[in-house]
Amino acid sequence: MNILLYPAPNWYSSSCFDINYYGDSVAVATRNTVTFLETDNGGVIGELKIGGKERITSVRFNSALGLRHILATGSSNGQVRVWDADSRSEIRRLDPLKGYVIKSLEFPPTAPHVLLAGAASSRWKKGSLYSFSLDSDRPEKKELLEGVFETLSAPNERFFRGDGVRVAAATCSSSGYIVVFDVLTGGALASADLDSKSAVTAIEWSPDRNRLLTAQQNCVTVWRLSLENGSLDEMQRLEPSHQLSITKQGAATWTAALWISDTEIVSSTPEHSLAHFRLDELAIGASPEPFLSEDAHGASIFALKLLSSTDEHPTRIISVSMDRTMRSWRLGASGPQLDHTWSNFVAAYITCLDVSHDRNFVSVGVGDGQVCVLSREDRFGAPGASNSFAKRASLKLKKEHATRIQFCPADSGYSSKYALYLAAGTNLGNLYIVQLDLESDELEVASELWTHSTSPRSAVRSLQWERSRASGDDLIFCDGRLVSFNGTETADAPTGINRSTIAFQWTQDMHGSRAAVIESQTREVAVLDWPSLREIYRQPFNASCIDWMRNESTPVLVVGTEEGHVYAIEDLNLPAIADNGPCVRSWRIGGHTLGVRSVAWNRHDTELLLSVSADMTVQVWRIHDHAATPIANLRGHTGQIQVSTWFSQEQVLTGSSDHTLRVWECARQSAKIPPRS
Repeated sequence: MNILLYPAPNWYSSSCFDINYYGDSVAVATRNTVTFLETDNGGVIGELKIGGKERITSVRFNSALGLRHILATGSSNGQVRVWDADSRSEIRRLDPLKGYVIKSLEFPPTAPHVLLAGAASSRWKKGSLYSFSLDSDRPEKKELLEGVFETLSAPNERFFRGDGVRVAAATCSSSGYIVVFDVLTGGALASADLDSKSAVTAIEWSPDRNRLLTAQQNCVTVWRLSLENGSLDEMQRLEPSHQLSITKQGAATWTAALWISDTEIVSSTPEHSLAHFRLDELAIGASPEPFLSEDAHGASIFALKLLSSTDEHPTRIISVSMDRTMRSWRLGASGPQLDHTWSNFVAAYITCLDVSHDRNFVSVGVGDGQVCVLSREDRFGAPGASNSFAKRASLKLKKEHATRIQFCPADSGYSSKYALYLAAGTNLGNLYIVQLDLESDELEVASELWTHSTSPRSAVRSLQWERSRASGDDLIFCDGRLVSFNGTETADAPTGINRSTIAFQWTQDMHGSRAAVIESQTREVAVLDWPSLREIYRQPFNASCIDWMRNESTPVLVVGTEEGHVYAIEDLNLPAIADNGPCVRSWRIGGHTLGVRSVAWNRHDTELLLSVSADMTVQVWRIHDHAATPIANLRGHTGQIQVSTWFSQEQVLTGSSDHTLRVWECARQSAKIPPRS
């Protein structure tokens, strides 16, 4: 099973989203990667990685004959690149516009070897529109107009005016200024200054190339181009009707609009749905009553694209929303009708995950600040009857993201049949208890247990929620500190490990309690008696992760290292050490070709060990009598595997930087031999 968690489009801008000429591929800018999706089912068909710290701010396909495989990208550092979208290879890199962000790109079909780029300063106070001539070995850069150009549009074929002037349209979002200009010279041919001074978020030429369509905060407007007097004359203003709600400020929010034909327009609405306007047989200035879609997004729609419109195939429209969904619509007689929802964008890479004790829920921390809970349910809602997962609820943390996450244990005092609780530590050092109401499916922060007081604030690197056998209390260990549920460190527990650690694991058995830590400075592994913190073992591993085997009689600690090795440390029996001195045995289990990122013992079968690595492989071992037998070598991720856990006795759950969450069946894996480290 493979659950794809796609990244979110950058900036929620239509410039970060484009469809190729043939309508079979969608390009979405996601961080420093362009993700290509199929228009039929939304499946990922490829990626184009920029690399480095660049963040892609705009993408655009070339629609000219013979150049339809060409894709241009603009970045937050002013870099413009031209790519072969078929081979995913870079063709050329243009001179960067240092200190600027590329806000918009356009290939005018009338001048296919010219690339237009709207650039704005990092503080958005000034900007310019540039053109690059791509038919030479050294592309020339030319400044055409001054202004912050949010979006660009070009007629879909040559614009004729006797002398064949080639034009494109641009909008200045900061002041509501529209200008039509010559692509080659930059000379203004016509312009309009909006009275409302509201930002223009979309502009598009009509199929007959004589009108423009703009979307603003309070309306959608149709303009007629008059080259004789150099003006844009307002023809029709499509304002909110009685069917559409009005915001508290008294203005609707229109964010996207496009032409379907010379007499039809589709736009987004304040209800996050689509409105279909028919302009035929209407007087100039009249506002027609739209046909509204019955379905709606959960947030504002920021991009609309026309996918197909022919006599043989019905009109299809693609919308992208801030609720991180992409939808396909068919235009019928009664208005837009939802075809299907492609994919749920859950931004960025997976940072942490955990499985509930009944294995019916999975919690995932994502790099954009979301905490998501997935549930395994059959079609009648009975938990545990299906192997498929669905997103149950999500919570967005403000200006931080979860770095460690764990469900409450089965015997916890927080266990309830009406709610599910989990602990989440963040990159700012904060610790939260998060509650999922199983009746309303609402996920919210129930309490804030711990706020990191040091400066600068350090991320939570280890989190463990246990139930004490001695006292029966719930214990939460956060980076070696025992935190109580009133938000402070417990008075009767040690104040914590007096050293900086990157990992902490606590365990209890018939002999007592002990803790294992990885020191951040030396990467050495130390085993301490708890709660006295007496050191009983130390080994100079270059360690990256640790985990205790939950065994009553023989505690075993497994260690993963940055070199890709996996070690087992046995005979950590406290009475034997106290009476006879150290008698610890350590031996190497196996390894990977790159650093080990996570190790985990199977709680259902204590002989099974799981290790995952930056080499994109998952290794399962059976440990018995000081020997390791490889059980499965799981391969399929295309990015570094960051986190892992056991889902059941024979199933493994992994999360990767390739934005996927995967469940593996170990018994069905034929390849067993691990890669050599």
